[in-house]
Amino acid sequence: MTGLAILAVVKTLTVLGAEGSFSEEATPAETAAFERADSILAAQNGRRAKWERYLELMGQRESHPSLAAVRYHLSAGKSTYSFTVYGRLFVDGRYVRDDEIGDVLELERIFREMHSRSVWKGEAIRDGRAEPLALRGFEDERFMGLDGAVAKIAAEFNAKRAPFVHELPARLFKSFIVEETYWRDGKISEDELRAALARLVATGMRDDGKGFFGWHSAINRLHGADFAERVVSRADKPEIFVPAMMWKEKGK
Repeated sequence: MTGLAILAVVKTLTVLGAEGSFSEEATPAETAAFERADSILAAQNGRRAKWERYLELMGQRESHPSLAAVRYHLSAGKSTYSFTVYGRLFVDGRYVRDDEIGDVLELERIFREMHSRSVWKGEAIRDGRAEPLALRGFEDERFMGLDGAVAKIAAEFNAKRAPFVHELPARLFKSFIVEETYWRDGKISEDELRAALARLVATGMRDDGKGFFGWHSAINRLHGADFAERVVSRADKPEIFVPAMMWKEKGK
């Protein structure tokens, strides 16, 4: 694993990197934050296990957040926490309750501040706000590599679209492509991207050719309501991991 390792022994935190290291004491507030994080992650794992048992009964499977997005590890006592290239806690947001969100954000804040104080000279934490197409759980290079082509094709389409066809948000288009290509490792060429968009537009057109149902309806008509709901939810709330899903029989 590349990146930054942060080790904690009781109250001492030691940052280790390829080009330096330093140690500091954890404050009581930080220690309490780690303890709360333990309970949140344990509860999240229990909630996920129940959902996965249900999916198994339904003959379905879903993607998990990609480990390729993980760059850093923070260990406090016997517990270890993973963080993505954006400095986010590696956690499935669907299983974090509203009253737990503040604790997750606090742990991320602690990690970011520790990183900023270190002498680490490696890869900087990326600013998620500077990544307009970033989708949580799909931060690894195979999907980030699509951003340029997706943004380019969406911009070209919006510049030439008919007045009655809705503007295409680039993040919605990326979410759609992620859902279509996840199970083949996100591999898709620009020509295939253009073909996928043309197919989606055609599906969303009204029978008279003079109207457009809208992107949600177009995706629904092309792949079904569940597929469309995942695509739209992922695009609307990119900070929450929304997995790709398929029937086991189709994944063989």
